[in-house]
Formats: sequence, C-alpha cells, structure tokens
Amino acid sequence: MWEIVYYKTNSGRIPVLDYIELQEALKIVKIRNAFRLLKEFGVEESLLDTKKIKGNRYKGLCQLTIESSRIIYFIVRSNKFVLAHAFTKKTNKTPKQELETARKRMKDYLNA
Repeated sequence: MWEIVYYKTNSGRIPVLDYIELQEALKIVKIRNAFRLLKEFGVEESLLDTKKIKGNRYKGLCQLTIESSRIIYFIVRSNKFVLAHAFTKKTNKTPKQELETARKRMKDYLNA
C-alpha cells in the first residue's frame, strides 16, 4: 500500500487540491480514481499513464497524465507519493514554468 501526500505551501494552500476543485465533475472522478489506483498499486501495477520527467534539473519528478491534466509528483522513501503540482497541458511541450514550480516544491518539501 502506498501513501499519497499533498504538498502544502507555507500559507497552508494545497495546490493540487486547489486545481482538482476547479475541474468538471467527470474529470474530478477520473483524477480521484487515478489517485486510488496509485495508492493501492503504485506506479508499476496501476497501469496509469505516468512517466519520469526528462533532464537532470528535474531528476526525481514524475508526471501523471489524466486527459489534459498533468499532476507532477515525486516519490519519497519506497512507498510515498508527494503530489507537488497540477496543471492543464495546452501545448505539445510541457511549459518550463510548470516544471520549475514542481521542482521548487520538491526541493522545499525535501529540505523541510
């Protein structure tokens, strides 16, 4: 069994949950179902659309794709996902700003 943790900002906001709340009902169901599968089976056995983000600068970051939604996470220990950032992808290439936001949150979390 895996644990899912949401990154929380210093002001107490939880960006991934904020993002999810803004989605349509059907997409919210799909995202929650993906989280349930991650929690139960992890990345390898869940059969979800996940991939590691390329480049040394983003080492450790991974991306979960649910339709046009992207949820960037990293793994702590061997059984803990930290959901760092979420956004709607509108272009072929993931915007650098989105990756930088996730990278900063990962660094913040790991250094806390």
